[in-house]
Amino acid sequence: MRHLAVAAMVAAVLACGGCATLVRGERQAVTFRTEPAGAQVEIDGRTYTAPAKVQLQRKGEYRVTVSKAGYRTVSFPMKAQWDALSLGNMLIPGGSIGFVADTVKGADRAFYQVATIRLPEAAADEPPLELENYRGRLVSREEYQRLYRADRDPERAFYFP
Repeated sequence: MRHLAVAAMVAAVLACGGCATLVRGERQAVTFRTEPAGAQVEIDGRTYTAPAKVQLQRKGEYRVTVSKAGYRTVSFPMKAQWDALSLGNMLIPGGSIGFVADTVKGADRAFYQVATIRLPEAAADEPPLELENYRGRLVSREEYQRLYRADRDPERAFYFP
């Protein structure tokens, strides 16, 4: 009887969380490095000094602003992208419950690690530089749109460089 109770508890724990939730959790550590070092990294109102390792909720969307005196401020969005780790749920019986749990908790997503953020020297009264985060690379909005369209080009659908 005791073994049955232990087995039931283990099954209940596994049913409450998906594979990705159990393996890596709902949060991810993202490291922000800057050139020059020591810049202020602001994420949704909280300020860190670079290099900074920040725990972010996987299902959250963030606005990151990086600034330092004498340099142009850089701002960009951060949003985790869907990750295939949660497909492991489909390998186990009843895995669709885990798949749903991962999706609800955000564990089916991951942030791309951001490359070193290089701040350009500032001229007088320049506005902040608005960039986009494309797979961990910070690019202009025009470049982001070009890369986004190229990735969705049907002629390149199965092309792997």
